[in-house]
Amino acid sequence: MRAGLIAAVVAAAATAHADPDNSTLFWVGVAMAPPTYVAGVSLHEGSHALAAKLVGANVEELHLFPPGIDPHTDSFRFGWTYVTGLSTRNERVFFYIAPKITDTVLLSGFAALILTDT
Repeated sequence: MRAGLIAAVVAAAATAHADPDNSTLFWVGVAMAPPTYVAGVSLHEGSHALAAKLVGANVEELHLFPPGIDPHTDSFRFGWTYVTGLSTRNERVFFYIAPKITDTVLLSGFAALILTDT
């Protein structure tokens, strides 16, 4: 009985492929693009907004989706954040580098997982 079951599983199993074909890579990339876009823009613009709130500024506008023409600059942008109340140079610097801090934390977490074989 067991030998028959094992033989059936082995016969039904497909041959393993080491490399996906180009078509598979293309369609996986197409499927990954929307969630990656939303996550990336949300983290980036959300970091700006959070930094502004942390220093006491007001977030006037936070636009994440859909990408389009920013009505304030008449230029195409994936997202934008407008704030008021950044009064010192240090507050403005913190506001502008906030997405870099977020990226550093996330990439450090991934590196820690890799370096610990997790």
